[in-house]
Amino acid sequence: MRKTLVRAAFVLGLIGTGFASGYAVAQAAHLKEALTALNTAETHLKLHKPDTGGHAALALKDIESAKKHIDAAMKGAM
Repeated sequence: MRKTLVRAAFVLGLIGTGFASGYAVAQAAHLKEALTALNTAETHLKLHKPDTGGHAALALKDIESAKKHIDAAMKGAM
């Protein structure tokens, strides 16, 4: 009886781990998509001329900051 409970707990643990790893992979996909969107925005902001008021330059700084946070999140999700 005890062996059966231990085996059942082990199998349930493996199943739970499988679901958790699948969730992490899905979240990493969202982070990659966000990074792609930021890269696209960065390209468009660099093409924006003239930068009246310096707002495009500030947005570029914010994009760099967001990219760093995404990289950190991706390292944590893996």
